[in-house]
Amino acid sequence: MLDDREESAGVKFADADLIGIPYRAVIGKGYDSDGNLELQVRDGGERLNLGMEACLDYLSNAFKSV
Repeated sequence: MLDDREESAGVKFADADLIGIPYRAVIGKGYDSDGNLELQVRDGGERLNLGMEACLDYLSNAFKSV
């Protein structure tokens, strides 16, 4: 799900938590310079800085175990 509303990041994060989105990928300002995005795991709050391919692999493996 892509949240492209004209709201602040905080509002979007709060809404995602309310509806129970299990993972949040944030592509911030640093993405262009280092090529990494932040992946947050809702259950436990783990935050990972990963490249796009590593993020897709992580999520693919996570959903295989469900």
